[in-house]
Amino acid sequence: MIAHNASDPQVQFVSIPLGAGAATVPITVTATEAGGSAATAFAGYARTPAGTIALQAAGWRSPAGGAPTVGTDCIAQPPISPANFDADAIKSIRYAWGTMHTHGSTMALIDLSGSMNLDFPGSAYSRLGLVKQLTARAYTLASPKAASTVWFFRTSQGHDLIDSELPLELNDTPTGAGRIHSDDVLAQVKAAQAGGGTPLYLAVKQAYAHATKNYREGYLNQLLVLTDGTNEATANSVTIDQLLSSVKKLYNPKKPVTISYLLIDPQGRIGPLKRVADATGGVSVPVRSMADVPRAYAQALFASGTP
Repeated sequence: MIAHNASDPQVQFVSIPLGAGAATVPITVTATEAGGSAATAFAGYARTPAGTIALQAAGWRSPAGGAPTVGTDCIAQPPISPANFDADAIKSIRYAWGTMHTHGSTMALIDLSGSMNLDFPGSAYSRLGLVKQLTARAYTLASPKAASTVWFFRTSQGHDLIDSELPLELNDTPTGAGRIHSDDVLAQVKAAQAGGGTPLYLAVKQAYAHATKNYREGYLNQLLVLTDGTNEATANSVTIDQLLSSVKKLYNPKKPVTISYLLIDPQGRIGPLKRVADATGGVSVPVRSMADVPRAYAQALFASGTP
């Protein structure tokens, strides 16, 4: 990091210690190890006053947590006390790091019932407008090699309408006329209009079947449901128990696809939705105010785990 910043780059790096602290890694020398005597000498030297000065001058923290004496422009924290990481903590960090570097295959299922036209308190958006803003924000961060699609659901004149036109495809897949797949997804979201009822359970059942059928190896696969309401009786009504049964039959721990809900609802009425999310290792996240938006969207979008 220090060497990078010293090269006068256009974008400088900043270090952020894990957990707002510094990790300590004990130096252990095996007596029979080749070079063991030199390693023992180095370990001893690193703990002396001269060794501490040398470490900090090379861009490392001191054994007591003191900040380096060079490259201080990339140090985001003042001198801090070191913290030991046990095996479980290191395992969690490795998992989180691996997840950060895993492309996502995300199927978004968006509620277009009439209540999505209601204003969201504390914002200039309707509930659907907020969903559109969140989706646009997600695509400014999404990798071209991530996979995505968007489906919509509502009722009209007693009929369930589930729009499943777009495929679950890599974002940078060409679709013609200089466009790529992510352009088509954003265009569909931008043009979406709300009105009608909420065949929520039916839509989730069909979308989850599609997501599991199109599982992408090596990706973080998930169905992300953005809705503001509960399931309403429809012509092809599906109960919560029927939905849960279907999801459990389709869930494969060797090819896991999670279901997560982002509930755009000031009352935060998650209700039975949590049962379905829990069955797949997903989350149910309420958005009650604009202050909840960044945390809730990140939690829903990057949720993963094993039920």
